[in-house]
Amino acid sequence: EPRVLVGMTIRPDILLAHSYHLCEDSAEQRIMKPYPPLGVLYLSAYLKHRGFGVEVFDGTFTTPTAFEATIDALRPRAVGISCNMATKFNALRMIRQAKDRGVVSILGGPEPVNYPHEYIASGADCVVHGEGVQFLRRFLGETDIDRPIRQALMPKAGGAPPFMSKYPVGNIAFLVSGLGCIGGCDFCSTTALFDQHRTELLSPAELVEHIRPYHDHFPSVSQVFVIEEDHFRYPKYLEGVRELWMEQPKMMEQLDWFAFGSIDFIGRYADKYGWDALAETGIGTIFIGVESKFAGEHGYKKRKSANAQEVFQKLHSIGIRTVGAWMCGFDFHNHANVTEDLNYLVSLYPTYQQLTRVSRSEEHTSELQSH
Repeated sequence: EPRVLVGMTIRPDILLAHSYHLCEDSAEQRIMKPYPPLGVLYLSAYLKHRGFGVEVFDGTFTTPTAFEATIDALRPRAVGISCNMATKFNALRMIRQAKDRGVVSILGGPEPVNYPHEYIASGADCVVHGEGVQFLRRFLGETDIDRPIRQALMPKAGGAPPFMSKYPVGNIAFLVSGLGCIGGCDFCSTTALFDQHRTELLSPAELVEHIRPYHDHFPSVSQVFVIEEDHFRYPKYLEGVRELWMEQPKMMEQLDWFAFGSIDFIGRYADKYGWDALAETGIGTIFIGVESKFAGEHGYKKRKSANAQEVFQKLHSIGIRTVGAWMCGFDFHNHANVTEDLNYLVSLYPTYQQLTRVSRSEEHTSELQSH
């Protein structure tokens, strides 16, 4: 069926929506570093390439009523809503708004896959299990659903502390090297979303080649934020990146990239290849899942062997910044040990910190199941 005009616009086949609203997040309003909706944007790029009419609703800088007004104005045939735990109630409201107007709603992201029946009961027509582009390729009848997903010049964001610049230039770029994790921690929703499987979106060569345009065309970009659950679970991948990065001296001078890791797997990489090799990968910052001082005692395999204090100290000594991520609310936490646990994070002297609460996935393949 051909698309029809609605006012001065073409009625889109699908409206892709990011269900986050900054106006409802007082903590983020103080930090002012909201994430761009990368998943929604690369789904949009894929569908446009296939010839579909696509509009994007980014709720970040809008109010909850804006989505309803957008549906009324565009009258899309379907809406695709990206949802995580923090935006669940927004997504449920958006589902009802779509249903009231007879618009099909498709839910994706790490939250709906854990509770698909609840979302269907709330009015959603479909809950996507797994990576979005692969789902669409399968849905549209393509045969090579695993071919690479091109990420050409994804959005840039500010990276300066708010006291330095309220409106920093776009000096942080974004890429996605892989989605999903083979670890199966019971607090990780991507275990359920990707069936304890990693989908590689960029090979080592493709990662370096995707970083190159930022160096060539955007001199203000100083770091590329490369999304992955744990880069250090795949040491051969990092070695491939290191070999290629060492061939780019000019790029090495201008920027570095942000990686994700865990204590034990960073330690294993360093034991095998050396700390100097880690510095040569081009990594400038590592998000490290410290999670808890006591995690290794309770069956979490990535916190059993390496000493977290030594890992942080070594990384800082070779010029790599760290984000120490700590979690509160494990079953083993109590009034007696939770302060000790938090003090342990402080003792690591991470460059940046992230504190969050444990929220377990309903459907998961847990490492704890084997203990």
